[in-house]
Amino acid sequence: LLSGLEFTKRGIVTRQFDIHAGDPLSQAAMLDTQRKLYDLGVFNEVEIAPQNPQGPPGGKNVLVSVEETRRWTLGYGFGVDVQRLGSNQPQGTFKASPRLSLDLTRLNVGGRAQTFTLRGRLSTLDTGASLSYLIPHLPTRHDLGIRFNALTDRSQEVSTFTSRRQEVAVNLEKRWSPTTLFVVRYSYRKVQALNIA
Repeated sequence: LLSGLEFTKRGIVTRQFDIHAGDPLSQAAMLDTQRKLYDLGVFNEVEIAPQNPQGPPGGKNVLVSVEETRRWTLGYGFGVDVQRLGSNQPQGTFKASPRLSLDLTRLNVGGRAQTFTLRGRLSTLDTGASLSYLIPHLPTRHDLGIRFNALTDRSQEVSTFTSRRQEVAVNLEKRWSPTTLFVVRYSYRKVQALNIA
């Protein structure tokens, strides 16, 4: 008996179950199911317990109660960006600029336990933005995940030119064990020098 779902699709949750109708009741299977549900990253709390555990030893209902986490997270920051830029002076030249940063994360996109992240920073010395989309588990392969990344960056590291970098990347992630992750990555990067003095 599953309760507490509001946005997450039921099939995403039931695919994590090691508990099946007709199987002997196993504490290990319940703990494994609880761990897999926490690993989805969309639940604050997962409780699994048999209904009436002291009752007769016949068939029992297993209660699975979940509490979904917040789906939106917003982070922001303000400050001053100070940097020593190379110049014709041996010690370089100090430059300062106001700086604004923003992080926006959306968990459980479409109720499928997928994550979208947008990050950005803005100053006259360094400006950039990045997008990331994570599919942690493929529907037919729980040990495979895909991550898509895109970024653009414009920075002034010396006083004679500005560099601009644009990049897109795709990662295929294979989980061999709880401590081992194998990643295959393809990326395309374009780097330009602008405003050359």
